[in-house]
Amino acid sequence: MEINRDLIREAMKEGYSFYQMNGKLVIRRAGGFKKGDLKNDPKYSKVTQNASEFGRCSRMGKLLRTALENELKNIQDKNIHRRVAKLLHDVMKHDPESQPGKKLLEKGLLNNEGLALMKGFQWNEYDASAISFDPEKHSLEFVVFPKNAVQFSAEWKNIDTDMEQGTYQVIEQMLKIQPLDQKKKYSFKKRQEHPQNLMQFLIIHFFDKTGTEIPQSCHIEYIEAKSFMQSLF
Repeated sequence: MEINRDLIREAMKEGYSFYQMNGKLVIRRAGGFKKGDLKNDPKYSKVTQNASEFGRCSRMGKLLRTALENELKNIQDKNIHRRVAKLLHDVMKHDPESQPGKKLLEKGLLNNEGLALMKGFQWNEYDASAISFDPEKHSLEFVVFPKNAVQFSAEWKNIDTDMEQGTYQVIEQMLKIQPLDQKKKYSFKKRQEHPQNLMQFLIIHFFDKTGTEIPQSCHIEYIEAKSFMQSLF
């Protein structure tokens, strides 16, 4: 059968596609949506809303991963990008005020369920430590620590993000390496009230007897940022 190529070219302009199957020419209309459908067709509104929220979560996730770069290098989790993006989107869903597509992470964190998701997230799935932090008494105790760990250092990392500018500011306090004492309770004191949108993390680094940080041992814990903390060690 002779194929009219001019006819095929015109049909392709209208969204049809052509291919051979079992010796026969098959004609199909291309699926999907046309350019502009996402913005103008109401049936795609949910797709647009989800894309907008996922985009903001992706940008926030990148800021957080950059701010926690050194800690994440120790953890070596290839899936951290996907896990953090899902966490942030789940937290954002708990924004009770904003309309779909305009929900904000910071408002999701003001909700108890959103805050619980953030505080319960396992940043390091290889974490072999068990640490008890009391935010009311500002005290820290080691219940279990990684094998071969004889020293540690604690770090407060306070991250303030600006989503509009795509920037972040980190205020951190790195404490000197010191011996691990399972019987000792370490105390912190309130330093000052925190600025709006601040995310505060308690980070513990563990070291062996040579002073080398133990791979995949870093403990990262989100702390509700009501105040900065200053060590009394």
